[in-house]
Amino acid sequence: MPKKFDFILLDPPWPNRSVRRTHKTAHSTYSTAESLEDIYQLLMGMDLDVLMADSCLVAIWITNKPAVRDLVLGENGIFDCWGVELVEEWVWLKTTADGEPVTPLDSVWRKPYEILLLGRKSNQYSVPVGEVSIVHPPISRKVLMSVPDLHSRKPCLKELIEPYISGRNGYRALEVFARHLVSGWWSWGDECIKFNGKQYWQCDSSPSEG
Repeated sequence: MPKKFDFILLDPPWPNRSVRRTHKTAHSTYSTAESLEDIYQLLMGMDLDVLMADSCLVAIWITNKPAVRDLVLGENGIFDCWGVELVEEWVWLKTTADGEPVTPLDSVWRKPYEILLLGRKSNQYSVPVGEVSIVHPPISRKVLMSVPDLHSRKPCLKELIEPYISGRNGYRALEVFARHLVSGWWSWGDECIKFNGKQYWQCDSSPSEG
């Protein structure tokens, strides 16, 4: 029987007209889906739920559109179909080097933050309705702050997520739609090594000791 994953991270190519319209410079373009239905069919066709261990932690980056959030959390949505229950919501606030939001918080067109939804695979979904009373705990919310560098590159979550994984000394993690490799994790996508290219890194110019 194949081993399953204790943590699965996804950054789906959500439909984004501004990406197709404005990001045409070298090394910045990436493919996006045409519609939310395309994303739904794509994720459902992957059968990711069969790769989830008991109590698997699932994290998915979403855009700020209500329709995207509903696609993940709504009735018959992605989490619902996978038997995953929302447990935390992280807000990644993008700031300048001076600590100010990259755009105004009340900006109409472009928000200075992105959302990461964290869910836990639950055995409750295998219990027939009416045979058990399920009490959903309050959702914990946290804010992460950092200076973004390249368009679409997310912060590395390895050190932040490991305390949430049971038996994390030997856990198995999978990143879907990965765009860079993370030590010890499995990566799955069309551009798994994109941001590992040397053009995306700076050499340490500090004088060596000695």
